[in-house]
Amino acid sequence: MDELYQKTRKFNVSDYRSLLHRLVDEAQQHVEQGSSEHKVFGEKLYRCIEAQVNAIEQERLQAEQLQTTVHIIFSLSDAGSLKVTLSKLGKRLENRVLAFNDMFSVGPIKDLHTLRGQQARQAWITENDPEHLFSVRHNAANEIGAMMDTLRNIPESKKVIIWCADNAHDQTGLRFALYVLRERKNVIHIANVTHACKEMGTNWGEEAAPYAAAHIERDTYVEMVKNYGEGYALNRAERIALEAEWEELAGQDHILRLWKNGSIIGCEEEDLDDVIVSSMVELQRHQENSGAFVEAADLVIHVLNSIRQRVTLTFITHRIWKLVSEGVFVFRGMPGQLHQFSLRLMGEK
Repeated sequence: MDELYQKTRKFNVSDYRSLLHRLVDEAQQHVEQGSSEHKVFGEKLYRCIEAQVNAIEQERLQAEQLQTTVHIIFSLSDAGSLKVTLSKLGKRLENRVLAFNDMFSVGPIKDLHTLRGQQARQAWITENDPEHLFSVRHNAANEIGAMMDTLRNIPESKKVIIWCADNAHDQTGLRFALYVLRERKNVIHIANVTHACKEMGTNWGEEAAPYAAAHIERDTYVEMVKNYGEGYALNRAERIALEAEWEELAGQDHILRLWKNGSIIGCEEEDLDDVIVSSMVELQRHQENSGAFVEAADLVIHVLNSIRQRVTLTFITHRIWKLVSEGVFVFRGMPGQLHQFSLRLMGEK
């Protein structure tokens, strides 16, 4: 029995759904085709499954009745932090947290609200970001198509709070979610963590306010959710404007989007290459031997700290290898994980 529990702990939502369907099919097969003894077993199995399904459904309905607010967020990690914080504040039962599992700043989003657009994005991810593809497949309920269905089925009596920060990923996701919800009558609030941190008057020193929730310290985050977690309510004109911005974004072919001067800017893939090269120059300058190799992970971290944008490690790594192929960088080690190889500028010794 313990061994069985250990195996099922590794299941994702799709695995559990498949298991349930197989058990129902097994019960039906025994009832329709089995001997009298098997039919009795099949009926008992079916009744047992039915009782448990009904019990879970009743629990779900009771939980939904307690929920007054639905939160939409664009990261599984950020969703986890929000859930923990709501629990700490004693507000978990009345709040439902929904999370997209994607990075909207990278990859094609043309016509993403259509099946064709989702398939095009999936094909690009399959070719360019297999690690993310693995994550998507193990979190099927959080992928784009499933989340669109979930958003459209939010009861209109529930208040919706969409969480974001000042970065292209969150801001693109915000506009996408609002477009999906365009025909819904829910009251929609926006909770922007970057703006909330500024309003809190927290001393950030020489650094600007965090451009992503992950950069906010735990105690500050709890205070922010407690005092600023309602965000502000969008009026109809604001909703229409943001929905229109999504339509504009969904008509573009860009692979990279950056947040600049309060707007989402579609960029060419190579637009971050200069930052990557200047980061390498900076890192090599601070070494005893200016021509020494730099760990790939150190370079990627320096780039992300320099650009203050929310993009994937995979995208930065992809551009690094493009610069290697163009003869800008030399590498040594094993291509693969960031800790497995190092780089230096071509011609440096």
